[in-house]
Amino acid sequence: MFLTVLSALAALAAFAYWVRYAGNEAPCWSASGIKTTSTALLALIGGLVGAPWLIVLGLALGAAGDFAL
Repeated sequence: MFLTVLSALAALAAFAYWVRYAGNEAPCWSASGIKTTSTALLALIGGLVGAPWLIVLGLALGAAGDFAL
């Protein structure tokens, strides 16, 4: 149940980013936060389910990169 909720939150954050910020070229803290949240939740889910560590690391670094953009 907990993983389902996390997955739904990650999907909701990705959808919210797509609806509100996709294609918007102006930098925005809220856009960075929503995009980072989506990817970070996927990294967390991967760690909780025992995904290979390189996958989890890639997702975590991707979340950091999303925040940096």
